[in-house]
Amino acid sequence: SGVNKNAQPSIVSYNSVLNACATTYGTVRRYKSRRRDDDEDEAFDQSSNLLYDDAVEEVISESQSLALGIVKMLYNELINSNSEIHPDHFTYGTVLKACANLMSPGDDEATTFIREVFEQCCEDGQVSFGVCFQLRQASPVDLYRELIPEEAMDVTNGHFLIDQMPSYWSRNLKEKRRFIKK
Repeated sequence: SGVNKNAQPSIVSYNSVLNACATTYGTVRRYKSRRRDDDEDEAFDQSSNLLYDDAVEEVISESQSLALGIVKMLYNELINSNSEIHPDHFTYGTVLKACANLMSPGDDEATTFIREVFEQCCEDGQVSFGVCFQLRQASPVDLYRELIPEEAMDVTNGHFLIDQMPSYWSRNLKEKRRFIKK
C-alpha cells in the first residue's frame, strides 16, 4: 500500500502547519483588499453587499479562531515534557507570528499567551533575531519593553539589540548567525 505506519511527525512538519495557520490572516487581508477594489470598480446593491460582507466577516473570524486554536494545540503538544519533539527558534517565532496575525490587540488572554511563549523560548535557549522580531510584532509595547532587557534595547527607537540579549537565551540555537553591522 506504500503507507509507512511507523512515520512520525518532525519539528519541520509541526512548523509547516504552524506557519500555514499563522499566515491564514494574509489570505483574509488579500480577500478584503480585492473586495474593496471590486466595490470601487462596479455598481452594486448596497444592502446585499453589506449582508455578504457580514457573512464573510463571520467566516473570517471563525477561520482565525480555528487557526489560533490549532496553533495553541500544536504549541502545547510540543512543550509537553513527554514529547520527543521540541520547539526550535522557528517554532517560537511562528507561534508569535500567529499571535500577531490572529489575536486581537489588547486582549488579556493574548498578552498572557505571548508572555508564556516568549518566556518558554528564553528558558529553552531558542531566542533568535526572528523570535525577537515576531515578539515586537505580536506584543503590546508595554509587554515588549517588559520582556526585553533594558540593556538589550535601543532607547532611541525601541528596537531590540540581538547581540545584547542574555547569552543563555540563545544557548541552544542551531541557526547560522547573520552578520550584524555595528
